[in-house]
Amino acid sequence: MDREARRHQLLACAIEAFAERGTARAGHADIAQLAQVSVATAFKYFPTRELLLDAVLADTERFLFEVMARGTAAESVRGRVMEIFHEFANCVEDQPHHMRVWLDWSTSIREHVWPRYVAAQERIIDMFREMIDEGRSAGTVHALVVAEDAARILVGQAHMIVLMRFAHVDAERVSRFIDHMIDSALCR
Repeated sequence: MDREARRHQLLACAIEAFAERGTARAGHADIAQLAQVSVATAFKYFPTRELLLDAVLADTERFLFEVMARGTAAESVRGRVMEIFHEFANCVEDQPHHMRVWLDWSTSIREHVWPRYVAAQERIIDMFREMIDEGRSAGTVHALVVAEDAARILVGQAHMIVLMRFAHVDAERVSRFIDHMIDSALCR
């Protein structure tokens, strides 16, 4: 296996390990076991636990921003948010490891990981805020909606949608919840 392919394999195993064991507990031995390589090989690609954790969090950020970018086909703000929320719900089935790392990371209020989580969350909030501001300008979002507050509500509800899917709440009920939350946040 060439160097880039091995790194990609180890990162995928790291995401799986961090999803299973959490950001505070997973380590090189877990990754080595999943990849069926020596622990020394895992250390060769990620020389410290901090670098390993940084790689997992960077890939989780990339994944989350990609999910946010998928909600661009609809013309209305409501439609774009709906697409994004359904993408988040679908990711529980399609990419559960990334979603579990995201949920775990959101509760990891530790020195090294928390500021990075807050920065990533603020970027997602800004993405929703920009959509809402566009909708306000176009007259499709109520003028009294405070864009930043509504964006924060939407980010919180993205978490809830993912939690509901992990709890095996049926898709129809999740869809009703999504409709209700979007309408509440955007004052429809």
